[in-house]
Amino acid sequence: MVGRIRALVGAILIAMVSGLGGVYVGLSGLVPPALVERIGLPVFGPGAGHRGPEWEQLEQVFHTIRRQYVQPVDEAALVKGAIRGMVEATGDKYSMFMDAQEYAAFLRHFEPSFTGIGVVVGMKDNYVTIIRPIRGTPGERAGLRTGDRILAVDGKDVTRMSVDEVANLIRGPKGTKVRLRISRPPYTDSFEVEIERAEIQPPYMEGKMLDWAPGVGYIRIEEFNTNVSQQVARQLAELRAQGMKGLILDLRQNPGGLLTEAVKTASLFLGPGPIVHVVDREGNRETHSSTGQRDFDLPLVVLVDGGSASASEIVAGALRDRGVATLVGTRTFGKGSVQSFYNLEGGAGLKLTTHQYLTAGGHSIHQVGIQPDVVVEAPPPEEGAEPMLPDDPRDPQLRRAVEVLKSKMR
Repeated sequence: MVGRIRALVGAILIAMVSGLGGVYVGLSGLVPPALVERIGLPVFGPGAGHRGPEWEQLEQVFHTIRRQYVQPVDEAALVKGAIRGMVEATGDKYSMFMDAQEYAAFLRHFEPSFTGIGVVVGMKDNYVTIIRPIRGTPGERAGLRTGDRILAVDGKDVTRMSVDEVANLIRGPKGTKVRLRISRPPYTDSFEVEIERAEIQPPYMEGKMLDWAPGVGYIRIEEFNTNVSQQVARQLAELRAQGMKGLILDLRQNPGGLLTEAVKTASLFLGPGPIVHVVDREGNRETHSSTGQRDFDLPLVVLVDGGSASASEIVAGALRDRGVATLVGTRTFGKGSVQSFYNLEGGAGLKLTTHQYLTAGGHSIHQVGIQPDVVVEAPPPEEGAEPMLPDDPRDPQLRRAVEVLKSKMR
């Protein structure tokens, strides 16, 4: 029996992740029964009488290899190879088949904590690329940066692998080490780095009044994980009590998370109306709307960059499309497709792209991203220099965001 777990979208945490960890945007109840029925159609037997010659070729090749190949072959491996080939034939880098072991490792993404190196990755220009290292983790301490490409894991070339396959290679028990070959912009050279895996407890949200910018509140969301919207709501109340006159919402390096949390968070700033539209292959559109009663009544600026993906793009897009916020920073990642997950017989799983989403204003951002209203490039990190904290007054993107906000506060 093929069963849908949940439709999700987003970047992938490299780790033995437990909890949604904000890794994917979750979309429940979006996969039509007809899709499940199509996936469940038998290859042979009842219902397959209309099949074309390709099905016969598949059966013939399978039996020919099984009986005639020079050495005995693992029949299960042949079938898995055929299944992987079917998924790869879609040409979609976000769809993949996982055997029982791979799928079990993947489902660890949905536990409340994880062990790994602490970096978030996605597919960029056909390379598995680091979207961001999580602060205070082995990945950050090893010097990994946004934009780094992963070329090999423990000496194994991964340039033709999917994000999930690379993530599975990098995961491992606490205290063990993994060796990565990294290429850094402008990608003319590569180097190796060895990292010891550790338990990762990423912070998902933080907020404060900027002591160097009177009246300016600051909230940074690392990922749209479970209950983040409640934390943001509490933080907003605290900042108002401290005299906040305007807010900077920092979504830089936020790889995504739960759609439900993205919608709830956006609803804290928006009155009734659309937040995101989800579209299936037939063009049917389902709109997720704000549960808020009114628009945010203070000036609002949202910081974004190339590490802002999926759920963070949904929130940023909704706040701008609805005229509530000004976006400052650089173009976002551009992840606008939705993957659904299916349980297969024997514990295997299928991750398949089934939908795309549009921003509140009906804009597709897939592979395009969102261009901010005010473009401010981040300075390249200096070799050996201490990384700036998100609320560092030396940060040119944040300083410009403060300037834009203050112009709206007058």
